[in-house]
Amino acid sequence: MASKNIDRILKLPLKHSFFLFGPRQVGKTTLIKSSFALDSCLIYDLLIPEELRRLKMNPGRFRDEIIYRDSKYTHVFIDEVQKLPEILDEIHYLLENMKKPPAFILSASSVRKLKGTARNRTSSRLRRTNDRSVLRVHEDHEDDENAEIEDCEQSPKRSNANMLGGRAFSFSLFGLTHLELMQSSKFSLYRSLEFGSLPAIYLLSMGGDENAEIGVRQQCQDAILALRSYVNTYIKEEIQMEALVRNLDTFTEFLKLAADENTNVLNYSNIASDIGVSSATVKEYYQILEDTLLGFYLRPYSSRLRKKLSKHPKFYFFDTGVTRALQQKLSLELTPKTKEFGKAFEHFIIKEFIYTANYLNPDYQFSYYRTENNAEVDLIIEAPTGKVFAVEIKASDTPKNSELKGLKSFKTLVPEASLICASLAEKRYKLDEDIWVYPWAEVFGLVFK
Repeated sequence: MASKNIDRILKLPLKHSFFLFGPRQVGKTTLIKSSFALDSCLIYDLLIPEELRRLKMNPGRFRDEIIYRDSKYTHVFIDEVQKLPEILDEIHYLLENMKKPPAFILSASSVRKLKGTARNRTSSRLRRTNDRSVLRVHEDHEDDENAEIEDCEQSPKRSNANMLGGRAFSFSLFGLTHLELMQSSKFSLYRSLEFGSLPAIYLLSMGGDENAEIGVRQQCQDAILALRSYVNTYIKEEIQMEALVRNLDTFTEFLKLAADENTNVLNYSNIASDIGVSSATVKEYYQILEDTLLGFYLRPYSSRLRKKLSKHPKFYFFDTGVTRALQQKLSLELTPKTKEFGKAFEHFIIKEFIYTANYLNPDYQFSYYRTENNAEVDLIIEAPTGKVFAVEIKASDTPKNSELKGLKSFKTLVPEASLICASLAEKRYKLDEDIWVYPWAEVFGLVFK
């Protein structure tokens, strides 16, 4: 089975220029090449050192090559455009001055070099299409009174790349979602939790008995090796290559701690103390993770009716398998009814909601709810219709009412909210007059109908 045989939810525009953002190995190049006739695409792969060096020495040469290209090339595909931000000036010029410019296809696995200062990081002039929901959970935290987020004036200034002044759409691509895998009849919850959803790695994990659910890890050594390689080469070496951190050893130690803190409310001071750096450095490290598309913030739910709510964000890595690799737990089988399984299940459900909304309707907003008395709901979903879903995630087929007190607490704040427990139950049932327990996959149909 090849990843190109899995139909992706995201559909790219065929006649308009666009950016396609996403971490490495989520399938950006595969999607682009399967969506366009390659004989009509002039391709620039900036992962090839010679190509990058050639254009870096003389970006103006790129302009001439586009102007005098063969007329059969209706599209220009630049892979990993963040490696040469100055080429966007040339593209902008071409779009403004050519009578019939080609459509530019621009993929990027990092936005750090393609954005301005921290204060302006969500004010891009790009015409947003499918990525507004992610931007909402990535918003700056400077309005949170007690959040331990550094003032943007203290953040390092970053060059403001030319983002084409609204002449390009913007899309985001993530790992394979359960909806995409279910359509191809290749979905396994246990494989998704253990090995994540990077296409090549997930497909490696499907070796051996495809019908096995628990105990698949022994069949999947290639997937384990691939995940370790992804973490050790791409995440660490790529960040070092881009000169994003000065001390790679300290950053590597931070990655392990950040993975351990995945799904938890962030406490920058504690992490800083553990690795011997300042809180400001830890915040900047998290910013690097966000900028390189390796994770996202989930902000706390806010309400004017109650001020005693948590003001600290959570941070989720973009993939469950990558998280387990960073935690150095790939050698341990993920076992149901354990704390680790529960955290992985929560991580999986939350990223699936955010990524699915990103594709289907980016106007959904996501947050979590927590009071000073530690009443908590894992995910609050605000639909564009105004409907509110409070979703507690339990890796159990028989969740108990006593485990769902956070839903009751949220009901006092938002009486019209639908209270849902996303679980491993086989069929939905009503737990009491307010709370419904659903098989987790059915909740997506309920929210996105």
